[in-house]
Amino acid sequence: MLTGEAKPVNKEISSKVYGGTMLMRGAILAKVDRVAELSAINQIMKLVESAQSAKAPIQGVADKVARYFVPAIVILAAIAWIFWFSMIYSEWG
Repeated sequence: MLTGEAKPVNKEISSKVYGGTMLMRGAILAKVDRVAELSAINQIMKLVESAQSAKAPIQGVADKVARYFVPAIVILAAIAWIFWFSMIYSEWG
């Protein structure tokens, strides 16, 4: 699971196994050398969480642009609609 093999991979004596390893048959005697907080999968989860919570610098620029751009476009669209609506139903149209 952790190393990405699509098919089962044979392990030899003293090979490392990871959390999520599936034993196909037989029995296994494994020595735990890291607690859950220090495991590779936990470290990957922490990195993903920190990447998701961190904002990219360009995101701040995009937020500032969107703060003014979206309302400006909505107002412009409303003005255009009012103009064309009044042109259709006025004496000029």
